[in-house]
Parts: sequence; C-alpha cells; structure tokens
Amino acid sequence: MLGTPRRRFLVAVEPQEAKPPADAGDSKVEVENLSAASRRSRREQARRIDLGRIEALIYEGHQRPHTLEECDAIMAVIRLYDSLLEPRYREKRQAVLDEGSEEGDNGDTALGDKSKPARRPGHGRNGVDDLTGATRVVVPVTDAGRAAQCPRCERGRTYPCESRVFTHFFAQPPVSATVYELERTRCNLCGETFQAPRPKDMPDKKYDETVPALLSTLVYGCGMAFCRIEKPEIAVGVPLPASTQWEIVKRAADSLQPVYEALKNEAAQADQFYDDDTSMRIVKMKPSKEETRTGIRTSAIVAELDNGVRIGLFETGRQLAGESLGTLLVRRQEGLKKPRLMCDGSTHSLPKGESGAEIVISNCLVHAR
Repeated sequence: MLGTPRRRFLVAVEPQEAKPPADAGDSKVEVENLSAASRRSRREQARRIDLGRIEALIYEGHQRPHTLEECDAIMAVIRLYDSLLEPRYREKRQAVLDEGSEEGDNGDTALGDKSKPARRPGHGRNGVDDLTGATRVVVPVTDAGRAAQCPRCERGRTYPCESRVFTHFFAQPPVSATVYELERTRCNLCGETFQAPRPKDMPDKKYDETVPALLSTLVYGCGMAFCRIEKPEIAVGVPLPASTQWEIVKRAADSLQPVYEALKNEAAQADQFYDDDTSMRIVKMKPSKEETRTGIRTSAIVAELDNGVRIGLFETGRQLAGESLGTLLVRRQEGLKKPRLMCDGSTHSLPKGESGAEIVISNCLVHAR
C-alpha cells in the first residue's frame, strides 16, 4: 500500500546535472559508480530517501512525466544498488551492456571479441555426395524428353543438365532374414515328390558373410552386447538369440585366425607401442587350485607403424599387458631401431618374456605414479 510507512535509510547521491535525452540510436543505459569524491563525502552528500515515495513515483510515471528531482531520487536507489554489487557481477553486466562496442569504460578493449564469426557457407547438413554407402537409382527421362526437339515448344533442342536428386532414408534391423518357400508336390500312388527349382539369386548358406561382420563390429567396435542386439531383433520379428550370435562370430573368428596372425607380425615391426589392461569377467575361466594368478584381464596393445597405420590387438586371459607385449616382440625382426612404449607407471605394462628386444619406456604424465 502507498500509505504504509516505509523504512528510511541514507543513500549517497552524487549531484547530477540535468542532461538532455539520449539520441534515438543510443539504446545503452549507462550506470555510473560513485566517484571517489562522493565516497569520501558520503555523509555530507547523504539524502534521506523514503521507499514509499519511490514506489509512488514509479506508479505515478504511468500518468505524468517525472521531474528532474524525482528522477534524481529514483537514480539514487539505482546507484546504491549498483554500488552494493560485487565488481565481478558488475563487470559481467557491463559486458552485456557494452556488447557490440569496441571499447569499454576505461578505453580498453571490451571483454572478449563480440564480433560475430563469419558464417560458413551451406546449410550444415550432409549432402548427397556424403552418402557414399547409399544405394543409387538412376531414373532416365522418357523417350520424349530425350528427343533432340523439345516436345513442348517444338522449336528448341534438349540437352543433358544436372539431375534432380531426392533422398529417402529408411530403417531396418541389424540383421534381416528372407524366407524362401519352395513348393513341393507328391504323387499319391508312388510317393515321389517334386520340388520347385531354386532361384538363381537364392544363397546356399544360412548366414551371409555380412552377419558376423556386422555383429562383431557392433559388439567389439561399438560396445554393444549380444543381449542388447537380441532385443531389437525380437521386436522386429527376426529373433536372433545371444548364444546364436556368439556361435556365428566364433565361426567367423576361426576362419579369420590367419589374418589375425598376419596383423601380429605387422604390429611387431612398429616403432611406437601403447599397452594397458583392464579387468574382465569370464564365467568359464574359473581358477584351479594349482594356479597362483586368479585375475582375468583384457590386454590392449596399439602398434603405430612408420606410415601412420595403427593396429589394435586385444587378448583376454590371465596374462598381463606386459606379458602380451613381450610375446608380440618375439616376432620382431632383428636390426630394427629401438621401439618406444607409452604406458602407465605400473610394472604390469612393462614387456616381459624372452623377446630380448630393447625398448624405450615413456611413462604417461598422468599415470606415471
């Protein structure tokens, strides 16, 4: 309520001269701090301000313009609020007010570069040329469009120009299936059966080569478990149990074992190695009473060749990362320069074994403890 008595407090006010209204193009409101002279003579220049009066002036501004004295009273409260703010908050607010200006209040450059960066050409989305794995269908024009004479005006001549492109995206499960039903008939007298001939495009194998390739990429390359892949396959009506997925990948891995051995031979000749291991849990690998080492780890070795190619090798078992690296260095040819090893400070990462190869150890600054 306007008639309610308000508290009265001292507000330091610096005498201000009447200023003409700002130009229409200048929309920045400048709030000045108390000067050093006004802070020294705070008590002398203090003016008693009634909050009830300030509130009444604000509401009366909708009916009539304020006088200079009333404006000074309202500005006094604003300056008091500004003086109570911490400097860091005032700097942030001033940076917002000075956005777009080249210099601040002290003549220095404004906080940060407020100029907008040049916008890159294009719409930011992938173009048709980026869809290298998409299936492309070329639709030729009709015979009328290919004619030398324009079928519309019958005077001009047509010539090839840039094709109009339409892109269609569709979703499909990780593994799809096609069911071939070959009809059969049977003689009711002799019992002979007759089957429809197989289509030429009908494969002989149940699982295509793309199935183990995609499953191994999703599991070991993208971090998806077999049980996670099983759920969407059931949802789309193509059930593929996790155990079946493992059998498919296992058979493919056995056939690719020579490739894995060849990668080991190439990785052993690298100039730079990185190794580390992490704990792993395998139910079937239970430790026996004779074994002293019971932990199971997955060791990772990254070999960087001189041409920039990187080869990643993974091995899961009771061995340490250093032992896996020592076994790999046995394949290294003689006469090569000393390779470098980047690893943590643990002794588990140092090469062990009968390789006899000398190596330069470089510990990571973060893990070298």
